[in-house]
Amino acid sequence: MVLEEAINKLVRDSVNLVLETPGYTIRSKQRDAPRPQGAYAVVDFLASESLGWEQRIFENNEPYEKQLNYFGFSPDATALGFGDLNNDQIGGKFISVYQDPSGKIIIQDLTEYISGLRNITMSINFYRANAMDNSRKVRIGLVRESIQSLFSYAGVGLVSRSEVRDIDSPTDDGWEDRSQFDLVLNTVATDQDIVRSIQAIDMASEFQYRGLKYNFNIEV
Repeated sequence: MVLEEAINKLVRDSVNLVLETPGYTIRSKQRDAPRPQGAYAVVDFLASESLGWEQRIFENNEPYEKQLNYFGFSPDATALGFGDLNNDQIGGKFISVYQDPSGKIIIQDLTEYISGLRNITMSINFYRANAMDNSRKVRIGLVRESIQSLFSYAGVGLVSRSEVRDIDSPTDDGWEDRSQFDLVLNTVATDQDIVRSIQAIDMASEFQYRGLKYNFNIEV
């Protein structure tokens, strides 16, 4: 939810700038947070929609030396068999493992970068005094050059805005002014992960046919 939190703050800051009222907008669903005394707005995340396929890029990391207790290999072997690694039995072979000229065991991992376009839908709710007026003002003000420059700097694009809705709600003292509209923003979501050196895994299996039992191992 890091991306959604960042966009939530961007929208809150934009609403405050349009209304020229610092602190007017708050994030929704804050546990145990008291309700503001005066007029205020709330920004809430609604949905995240993927657009197309994600792009995946792999980059080599810096090789590093690993202390291993190994057995059964010769200096010019292409595949190495390893035994006890940090007291963990991991029988198998590291494919992306090689020896440098001095004979040290070198391992090289990869970093996987994933990125893809997302449409993020946010809801902006206005409460109490001037709720409808403030909602309309913000809806129009979001296309200001100053606000669009702020969006561009953050790598976010404005896709669409719904119409302002009047959602006044009854209270013990009468009615409370409320209004709301949705905002769809476009951005690139990214993720990354370390792809560890690949191990070959031994799988044991058993096959029975007409009373006969066969045991076999497969290495992948």
